[in-house]
Amino acid sequence: MISVADFYSNVDEVRQFAMGQEFHEEPHHYPGKRTNPFLNDSTKEIIQDIPKLYHIKFDLLKRRLKQQKSSSILNEFETRFTGVYEQYYEKLKSLAPELSPNDLRICALMRLNISTKEIALLTNRTIGTVDNTRSSIRKKLKLDEETNLQEFLLDV
Repeated sequence: MISVADFYSNVDEVRQFAMGQEFHEEPHHYPGKRTNPFLNDSTKEIIQDIPKLYHIKFDLLKRRLKQQKSSSILNEFETRFTGVYEQYYEKLKSLAPELSPNDLRICALMRLNISTKEIALLTNRTIGTVDNTRSSIRKKLKLDEETNLQEFLLDV
């Protein structure tokens, strides 16, 4: 088990590791491996010894990195989607001007038959949030209960 004193002497290294930066100290080399000393069996033990404040900050950092990644993927998707389906967003906006950019993005993903689970992963939201967004889109488009949203979006 790592002592608190050892932990605090390595805080900068932990921060750099969490942010994907290299260490400023001399790297440790293991025969046949290209890892730093934090990537071993004691990593879980070290993380457990980190004060709660750092757990929260580390989780926040992971979420931000995930959002940045999904944001760049979604921007690339929108560029390609509008290149193929040039007038799709305009047609949807003419049917329901109150659709938000997020609603339009969800509609585009649904237009490509992407599942709710996959949409949730791509947009960094929960499945429940995506379901709520789908319901909101149905209301904004004034669709009755018998109309299938997926089929409607395919026909637009």
